[in-house]
Amino acid sequence: MSVQPKQTTQQKYHLDNTLGRPRKNKSARVVLIAAVTLCIVIIGLNIFGSYQDKNSMVQYLEEKYAQEFAVKDTRGGGGTIGARGYLEATAYPKSDKSIEFWVRKSRNTIINQEYFTDNYPGKFWQEEDKTVVEQMLISVFGKLPEYNVDIMTSGTNRGRNIKSPLPTFADATQRYGKSIAYNLIVKLSEPEVLLDLNELRLVKLLEYLNGLGINSSLSYQLQTNSDSYIVNIFNEEIVELSNNPDTVRPFVEKKLRVK
Repeated sequence: MSVQPKQTTQQKYHLDNTLGRPRKNKSARVVLIAAVTLCIVIIGLNIFGSYQDKNSMVQYLEEKYAQEFAVKDTRGGGGTIGARGYLEATAYPKSDKSIEFWVRKSRNTIINQEYFTDNYPGKFWQEEDKTVVEQMLISVFGKLPEYNVDIMTSGTNRGRNIKSPLPTFADATQRYGKSIAYNLIVKLSEPEVLLDLNELRLVKLLEYLNGLGINSSLSYQLQTNSDSYIVNIFNEEIVELSNNPDTVRPFVEKKLRVK
């Protein structure tokens, strides 16, 4: 009868460690599989949630404006008083993809109610107004300067109440008046500040904006060889100055400042 050699302590440790390895590897695989599964579930829920949010935005727009829309590029935004934050997306009518605007989905935490806002009417009117405002600017400056127009109705009850069929911009100014905000930015490059010339230009711009009968503002920006200047004129000032053109020059001298 042969006698088995007695195992040393080192051999016992090696054997125990070897036998234990499969258990450790199995546990690690279980944890890894669980982590991967959780990630897949979370990603799936986010994709499904994003899909639902986009669908609800499209449904809101199509019910409001009676035409087909598409949305893209969803992103989150910060909260305000009574609002938990919002989800925003870029949207456009399928009939004209060049008119891009934002649509927002928010929740009022005070009354626990979900609501939507958008700035489609403003962007729609900007396209309609483009030819008119460019003709006016050419008549004032002799050429088309760099400019930007921003028409806003969104973020308030007036924005949510403007629905299909959308009125023309001319009709909208009559119907909604001061509820429409119209911001005109004009940028010029000149060797120097020519107050006499700029005074005449400003009078014409102010008369145009005042004639719209809405809540207008003007940012008149000048780039000279030495400095950049800006004059910001807001609604009440536009009304006052356009009705009293003799006060435009002292107003400009007072307000013209280096940017």
